[in-house]
Amino acid sequence: MANNLEKNVDGVLDLVIDERYEDVELQKKEYSQLLNKEELITYEIDPTSTTDSAGRYSFKTILTYADGTIEQVPVDLVLLDGEWKVHIDAHSLDDGYKVIKAGDTEGSDS
Repeated sequence: MANNLEKNVDGVLDLVIDERYEDVELQKKEYSQLLNKEELITYEIDPTSTTDSAGRYSFKTILTYADGTIEQVPVDLVLLDGEWKVHIDAHSLDDGYKVIKAGDTEGSDS
């Protein structure tokens, strides 16, 4: 089955503020590896969200990958210069991340 989703690393980088990286080239390399390793096939966004005093929106997503892995991933959005960005820091996955179903890693080349 052909994947119709473009693996556009530069497009992803434009939508993300990822404080875990000081080196943009390293971030780009690791994001590229992640996009090529884990093929996202569907996602759901929990319709409930919370807002803090700084205007940050937090919600949970359910991500399903081609290998059968299903994860619940918290997402924080912040408004920066009139554009909404996904904000990631060292603690982004501390509250709300969980593997709902482990995928089939048998036969994987990685």
